[in-house]
Amino acid sequence: MSKSAETNTEHTGATRSKGVAWGPMDKKAKKKIDVLQKKLQTLKQQLAGARRQLGEPADVANLSAEVATVEAELARLKSS
Repeated sequence: MSKSAETNTEHTGATRSKGVAWGPMDKKAKKKIDVLQKKLQTLKQQLAGARRQLGEPADVANLSAEVATVEAELARLKSS
């Protein structure tokens, strides 16, 4: 086995042991990220529709604020 292959194997082992310790939290975080991404997609579609209709300016402001909140939560989850 070459030296680079040994290093690779050692690194993979360390990753696995760390992954086992954080497994349940990772699954929850990934699920939450997935749910937030779907919600963000829906909100962006609603925001685009609200802008096109030029109805209530408050609707556009509320949807924009909600989009910003979801984006901030996604960024926080992805960084941790």
